[in-house]
Amino acid sequence: MRHSKVILVTYPDEFIINEARCLAESFHKYEIVMVFTQKYLDLAKYGMGLGKAEEIKEFTQNCVTVNTNLKFVFEL
Repeated sequence: MRHSKVILVTYPDEFIINEARCLAESFHKYEIVMVFTQKYLDLAKYGMGLGKAEEIKEFTQNCVTVNTNLKFVFEL
């Protein structure tokens, strides 16, 4: 079974990071390739501003393990 590679964005709290990671991994079809933290997820439409989006963009452009199977999952 091929797993979709995902980037997880969550609050910078160890408990919340682990909870979000476990939730995503419980679907058995997602492989988390990176976890980014964002202090205030409720300030922008998708929970992050331009700076965090640029940081994620830079990561995806520089990461050799991320391929076209990478999916961005947003809660609308």
